[in-house]
Amino acid sequence: MKTVLVLTDFSSLANNAASYAVKFAQQIQSNLLLFNAFGSPEKNNMASQGMIWQTNFEELQMRSEKALKALWLNLDSEIKTYLPEADFYPQISFANDFGAIADLIEGIIFKKSIGLIVMGGQHINNLSRLFIGSDTHDLLDNVICPVLIIPEGVTYHKLKKITYATDLKSTDQPVIASIATLGKIFSADISITHVEPNPNPERLARIKNLESEIHHQMSYKNIHFKTINSKNITKALYAVKDIEQTDVLVLMHKKYHFPESIFHNSVSKIMAKNCHMPLLIYPYTFYQQLN
Repeated sequence: MKTVLVLTDFSSLANNAASYAVKFAQQIQSNLLLFNAFGSPEKNNMASQGMIWQTNFEELQMRSEKALKALWLNLDSEIKTYLPEADFYPQISFANDFGAIADLIEGIIFKKSIGLIVMGGQHINNLSRLFIGSDTHDLLDNVICPVLIIPEGVTYHKLKKITYATDLKSTDQPVIASIATLGKIFSADISITHVEPNPNPERLARIKNLESEIHHQMSYKNIHFKTINSKNITKALYAVKDIEQTDVLVLMHKKYHFPESIFHNSVSKIMAKNCHMPLLIYPYTFYQQLN
């Protein structure tokens, strides 16, 4: 697999996500890149007032690099303690840049051959500094690879069950192929949960045909299908989480443009803000396997 990118603002929430990421990366045999976006021209008071901020930039950069090195040392020590006799140890590197992460992310993905992004979710008390609200939402709108969001208090354990909640369209097949690759690594049970707001015989027949196609195409056979009839997709997803006791919930993110955005709320964005379990979000344009 390509490199796993870990986004950090050095908060306890981000540190927990980094700790999860290093163990996850060891399992899928990938290296890790820690990244911090320090400052932001549009949010920097000195810049917005037209003042010279070169000194401030250098200080921000120095603090970022110092904190990244400290995080790198902690993770390196943690993995050697947690996995003293492992066959594979992720190589950990770090980088930083000035700006908003949503603006920087596309360049990082291409330049560093990123296959997965890991980031902290939201503090339960809603006080996370960097990764809630528009920051997470803007990031999801700009990525071309999957994003794994780790909520507060969630620690790593081997995945036993992966649930993909979907409306089952033809665009799902690359995502399911990617999930199947992940399932093989962990020997995990994969549940493809179809949320159907308007069930009818013709629609359900098409779904059955698509299920048969997917089973025929996938080399990994531990994949099961389930249909939930619900007009409230978000409510249905919470039911999936509680009933199926899944280890990671998978969604596909669709970006809505104006004027569609007035009438549609992205389910992935809602779940990213409120979900208390690992959430793996694929972009709508995803077309290659996570390997």
